[in-house]
Amino acid sequence: MYEEDNIVYWYNQDNDAFTVLYDFNAEAGESWYCDITGCSFLVTVQSVDSVTWNNRTYRTQYVAGCYADNLDNVVFQGRIIDGIGYEKGLFFNWGSCGIICGADYEYMRCYLEDGELLYHEGDYDCDYVPGNQPQQPQFEWYYEIQNEDGSITYQYMYQAGDTIVQDEPTHILVKINTLYDKGLRDEVTHEYVYERDGKLYWWNKTLEVFTVLYDYEAEVGDSWEIKVGTRALDMHVDAVEEIEYEGRTYRVMRVSDPENLFSGNIVCGIGHLTSFFPERLMDKGDGVRVEGMRCYWNEGELVFKYGDEDCDAVISELHGVEEDGPSTGSGTFAVYPNPTNGVLFVETVCTPSLPVETYRIANLMGQTVLTGQITAETQQINVSSLPQGMYFITFAGETRKFVVR
Repeated sequence: MYEEDNIVYWYNQDNDAFTVLYDFNAEAGESWYCDITGCSFLVTVQSVDSVTWNNRTYRTQYVAGCYADNLDNVVFQGRIIDGIGYEKGLFFNWGSCGIICGADYEYMRCYLEDGELLYHEGDYDCDYVPGNQPQQPQFEWYYEIQNEDGSITYQYMYQAGDTIVQDEPTHILVKINTLYDKGLRDEVTHEYVYERDGKLYWWNKTLEVFTVLYDYEAEVGDSWEIKVGTRALDMHVDAVEEIEYEGRTYRVMRVSDPENLFSGNIVCGIGHLTSFFPERLMDKGDGVRVEGMRCYWNEGELVFKYGDEDCDAVISELHGVEEDGPSTGSGTFAVYPNPTNGVLFVETVCTPSLPVETYRIANLMGQTVLTGQITAETQQINVSSLPQGMYFITFAGETRKFVVR
């Protein structure tokens, strides 16, 4: 499955195509077609409401489904919770055309995201769910985004798992663009790739075909075509060289295209050093400019980095800071304990003779979550209301990083 523009698409192996599973945008009276195994169904939103759990409010759709060729026969009905799914099973179940024939799902117990319980129904204990815990991704990429307001945010991409698309064993890549300069949190999309015979193939969602993204074995003068949406991008190999990095030898291709949309260097086996995908043809008008790779990890090991940035600090931010102790550095203040479970101490050089200073706490997306004033050399700040994660506190023109657990 993947989600784009608040619509969830599911890959139906029976007809070898993606189908709309949920349309979280749909209003009362609107509908969509969903293909399950060999059957087609019309899903209609009968009403829209909301539900609140643990101070979070979720939009809900009460839907009914009919066979597409028999609209008078309602074969399922229930509630879809926005961003979570169908309350009677992630997939709709319609007897002979259901995902699991004969199964009788009643309702969802729990929904967790990154280990945090976000939604819970019934009286069951959802704080512990047996089974495998999430593993660290095998492959991870980190790119910079140059925003229209001049600020720098990031694009983080990782291999989330594997699936089958058109009979090809395919890797699922989750791509997260941080776009707080546009009033957004994260823009999350999913891409599908596989490698064979020295070529990396990429799933074109518009044409529903695989296209060659990289030809790692191409020589000077060779070319290949990338199909991006309905457009074709002709890539030409201008130069090939080998570079040494941390005891490893990498083949690097200098490539170009007539419109200079995806020109740059490709490190074979890792990816394009400007943007992994042709982002300038994929931004859907939101102006995202991915400007360069910082880091590439394999099973948590920093394998390759481009430039002088500290990539060990980046992966600590992405996976959580493990070290305890104050975040000191040079400057006017330190914070501790770090990580904290509710109270953050700010130690400053503030004295009664100095003016009162305002502090600002922001999350990873740059959004302000707390503000206040520092009036003492050592001051407590209650951060127990913040969800667990990484934050930045800015005071007197300097910024420190801390983690809430």
